[in-house]
Amino acid sequence: MTMTMSKTRHLASLLSLSVAALVACDVEPTQLSQSDLETRTLAATQTGKIAVLDFRFDGLAVGTFPDGFGNSANQVQNLDTTDPSSGYPGFVTVYESPPAPRFPPGEISNGLWLLDTRKTPVSMSQNVTMSRRGMSSRTYPKKSYSMDLSKRTSVLGMPSGKDWVLHSCWADATCLRNVVAYWQAQKVLGGYWVPKTEFAEVFINDSYRGLYVIIEKPKIDGNRIALPELSSTSADISGGYLLERRDTTFDNRPGDWASPIESTTTWVMESPNGTKATVAQKDYIKNFMTKLESMFKPGNAAYNPAGYQTVMSENASALFVIMEELAFNLDAYKKSLHVTKYPDSRDGRLRMGPVWDFDMALGNYTAGSFTGPCVPGWYLQIAFDGRGAFPALFEMIKNAPQFRRAIHDRWWNLRGAGTISRGNLDAAIDAFASRIRVARQRDEATWPRLGALPNACFNLPTFDEEVAKLKWFQRARIDFLDSKINSTFLAAF
Repeated sequence: MTMTMSKTRHLASLLSLSVAALVACDVEPTQLSQSDLETRTLAATQTGKIAVLDFRFDGLAVGTFPDGFGNSANQVQNLDTTDPSSGYPGFVTVYESPPAPRFPPGEISNGLWLLDTRKTPVSMSQNVTMSRRGMSSRTYPKKSYSMDLSKRTSVLGMPSGKDWVLHSCWADATCLRNVVAYWQAQKVLGGYWVPKTEFAEVFINDSYRGLYVIIEKPKIDGNRIALPELSSTSADISGGYLLERRDTTFDNRPGDWASPIESTTTWVMESPNGTKATVAQKDYIKNFMTKLESMFKPGNAAYNPAGYQTVMSENASALFVIMEELAFNLDAYKKSLHVTKYPDSRDGRLRMGPVWDFDMALGNYTAGSFTGPCVPGWYLQIAFDGRGAFPALFEMIKNAPQFRRAIHDRWWNLRGAGTISRGNLDAAIDAFASRIRVARQRDEATWPRLGALPNACFNLPTFDEEVAKLKWFQRARIDFLDSKINSTFLAAF
């Protein structure tokens, strides 16, 4: 290793991170093999070190830091990042100890130093599970990862937890959409949990891996979704449950089930995990969701959309819909859809959410995903018109005028309180962009995509132009909801 411990102490001047995290990226063909989909568990092998599978990539020579100023990765340690104009949002720096030669994927290195960039260097000894994440995004050249720690750890100053997402921003040329959407959602959704995020540039063995967004992963946990965590000994099995809706049995994990009401829906148990849930817990939540879907899906004997408030929280679900429509999220309502079942001691009903996954939102549409203007109409309308699989859960919105009225009323409450405002969004986008403007140049040098993504509305040659268009889209979207929610939204779809 070229870096001495004395040099690492220069990291104390860097901003934005409180505990180093761990990541690796690779360039792979788009054809996925079984090994591409498996989760790798990485065991600690030395005190103060972490063993890690090193996902190599061929985009950079080891030791090169492509910042446009001729600085190597080691020289970066001496840069003053306390100046916001420097464009360094913070670093996640991982070093093997001892350094390993370039080895084929599947082998495990001897250990790592994890370096903190705001305090003194930190070494951690725990097991880490790294796995590629996403569905279509697994084919992207720059990968996103799940990082599961065996110990609760505060990563980048966020509340401690074990489960984290390292989002590559490959499909979002600004790397801002998830961050901006979660910032807005924290205000819109009030007391409901919304993931926290931090930017970080990632290195492994002096090899630059790019700009990432580190995101809290949805989980029932005291620092995240604050509901009782079910165990095998829980007497009350009415909650909490966190489910994810998918189009297919993608991972085919224990606890997944195909909806008997909606053939295109598979429900995945996230908390408790399907591998840990008891048979009684699995049966309980499956029966609850089947009852709910039967109420909302036309043609069932139990069809009764007007009775939605007996099984689902109106407030949480209305705010969820507002957030998805404000962002015009192409994954809304069907992909990346989470729902939360509260225990009977806390009213026992379902909440839509938490909100999740906004990289294909805010005008970031892949060409062919839909046709129409860059600020289109209601995404619910598009979904109801048959564009892709649409879960029975949302049929209620079409068939329950009372719920649409609740969404209408909450929209104007949020607008009247200034919770959703053009000026606040513009200021937030500018502030986030200023933190990563220079870092995004380094990321672009490694993973070029400005002006080259298959985007129907945004495909501009510079970061600043993309940011300006993002601000324009968000303002236009607010204008659309202001002008239409009193008329077309209240009318039956």
